[in-house]
Amino acid sequence: MRAEALRHAWEGSPETVMLALDSGVEEVEIVALQVAAVGRHASMLDRVLALANGASDRLAEATAKALGAFQDPRVQPALLDLVRRDSREVRRAAAWSLGQIGAVETVEPLLQLAGQDPFEDVQDAARLAVRRIQSRLGAVDEGRLSVTESSDEGALSVAPDEGGVSLADQGRTKTR
Repeated sequence: MRAEALRHAWEGSPETVMLALDSGVEEVEIVALQVAAVGRHASMLDRVLALANGASDRLAEATAKALGAFQDPRVQPALLDLVRRDSREVRRAAAWSLGQIGAVETVEPLLQLAGQDPFEDVQDAARLAVRRIQSRLGAVDEGRLSVTESSDEGALSVAPDEGGVSLADQGRTKTR
């Protein structure tokens, strides 16, 4: 009931959402993160970032999703920490968010996920994140990136002229 009330609080009182982010009640904090992600007020970013440290897996996943919505490069270090968590869901959410806002320096950890994570959905999220970063970098002659797979690790290559992402598949290259 408190969580549902918080969903409606954003329009009337952003301060209520900020207090909910500090409530210590996980369910309320998760809903507050969702509301904060929709509003994307810079004043909430520090509180959202604080929830990434030492959070439970559920809260860390919600934090990773919210951080991606902020579209602020200051969230990259927290997302890179979350990408290293033990939780599959947290890694997947952090990879997705890095794709939303990540810069080229976030590609290396994403490639590790794409090539080494034991879960296919996390690998896919990491590949998609690299593609999103690639699309923001511009044309091939400007250094656009592409994911390739060689043995068990991901690597970078130049994207094909027609665009897309080159992914090696058992010795043959396919364009996506």
